[in-house]
Amino acid sequence: MLLKYKFKPWQPEAVKRMVEMKRFAVFDTVGVGKTVESIGAIQLIANNFDVKAVVVAESSLVLQWKNECEKFSHLKVFYVASGSKERRHRIYSEFFNYAGSAILVINYGKLRFDFDVFRTNKIDVLVYDEALILSNFNDTRRFACWLNQKTEFVFALTATPFSRDIMQWYDLFDCIGVQPMSRETFMNSFAEFTIDRIRTKKGYIKKPTFTGAKNLQLMKQYYTNYYIRRTKKDVKKDTEIIPHNIYYRLFDLSKEQKAMYAKIKDGFIQIYRGEVENKELEPLSAYTSTLQVLDSAYLLDQRLPKQSPKIDGLLSVLEEIGDEKVFIYSRFRTFGQMVTDAIQKLGKAHFIHGELDSSTIEQYKQDFKYSASTKYLVATDIAQRGLNLQEASTIIFMDLPATPDAIFQLIGRLDREGQTAPFINVFFMLSDNTVEFNVFNLLKDRQKIFDDVLDESGSKMFNISKDEFIKML
Repeated sequence: MLLKYKFKPWQPEAVKRMVEMKRFAVFDTVGVGKTVESIGAIQLIANNFDVKAVVVAESSLVLQWKNECEKFSHLKVFYVASGSKERRHRIYSEFFNYAGSAILVINYGKLRFDFDVFRTNKIDVLVYDEALILSNFNDTRRFACWLNQKTEFVFALTATPFSRDIMQWYDLFDCIGVQPMSRETFMNSFAEFTIDRIRTKKGYIKKPTFTGAKNLQLMKQYYTNYYIRRTKKDVKKDTEIIPHNIYYRLFDLSKEQKAMYAKIKDGFIQIYRGEVENKELEPLSAYTSTLQVLDSAYLLDQRLPKQSPKIDGLLSVLEEIGDEKVFIYSRFRTFGQMVTDAIQKLGKAHFIHGELDSSTIEQYKQDFKYSASTKYLVATDIAQRGLNLQEASTIIFMDLPATPDAIFQLIGRLDREGQTAPFINVFFMLSDNTVEFNVFNLLKDRQKIFDDVLDESGSKMFNISKDEFIKML
């Protein structure tokens, strides 16, 4: 047997194509099995010669990857989570000098900080988890591109190959070494955009603003040999797919929220976080401040009570749900802590956010999974990746994430193998008569581009039209 695991019927195809093509992207949707497919590809390569494989993942997923590699693979597994430079280099030395095939799991930060180690040692296989990171122009991408040129097998894993615009598709493939055309040719052939004149210190420059995509079937033909994409509907029968029930709860703003919301719309806000600051708002900061105010006026003025109509509504929803375990998303850490404090009266709750270390996050995950007294798990955007929360059948969005794929990634934490509930309940807590419905519509427009390219059916979960949604508001 290739792995200590029996493949699902659809998984050997991905393993075979990864090894044959050498540079390959797996865009399988959440829950189809990208992790075990990539481990299978490493093992298949290792059956022919000694392999040094490096898996690069987000920090919150490193320990999970280590556990999955040990669970499924027959190879020796090393991993670097944290520690001193001396400790990390000792692990690297053990890995590269190990007599036989082995897997090293690191995070993207270690790829940058310890780049000289990887530059001076031979790597046979590179696996990039949540590979959308490679489409962003920064040091992580630059170092990865350099390593990829010197590595025989390079695999990119992500359920969302783009979230901002279609050019992320090109940039991801370009980074792993798949270049069927130049970036300019791709942009002119497949991207819809406008050209803006931007004033800089060096004078005016022309900058494209991407608004959509075109000729998508032709685009996919150029890349068809270099990626695979399966949705749940591709690998399951209709009777095996768990339906999602979508609910909306609308809330009036408090007096303090209305006053702040009006000021933000006029372009300024008075903020109190220890001292008063009169702030003139740029568009991005105005947008962020708006979302905070719609959660609670306390987020901008900490002299006010920690109150929120959304939290009051959340308590009512949780009482309706009863004793079931519930996953709750909050975009802002301060608001997430307010939510966690408020719901403790109904049951034990943990709050996962980016400032926690990996061991604490793992402890909270295990407690939520196995402890009957722990009913609620609250999390920020860190929860998009790597959490398996089949114990819960309800997810509540206290506010809206930045991208549509984030919504589906978060719902996907519940909709995984092992989920026994007959359906998953999804609640959106929205402020009435505010900009939130515009944000929701924007997310739907972005999702439309994603649907057109990858034939993703997930957006049909939002079984309500824009007009119907706006009418509700």
